[in-house]
Amino acid sequence: MTNKEFLDDLMDFSPYGALTQVFIMEAIRKYSEQVCDADDKIFEGGLIDGTAWKGCAYDIKRKIDERIKE
Repeated sequence: MTNKEFLDDLMDFSPYGALTQVFIMEAIRKYSEQVCDADDKIFEGGLIDGTAWKGCAYDIKRKIDERIKE
């Protein structure tokens, strides 16, 4: 199962229906905010480049914020 397939499965598996989708989106939004707000130093020396990780967070947060404004 690919990561995309797994996320699709998560969005549809729960007996709580659409509430599960809200939970997942909120979790992604909150984590993105935490990464965006984090001190760059905490990403130094990790397996993933900190600049790229924060870039992903900014892109995801922007996309979710746009979606919320719709």
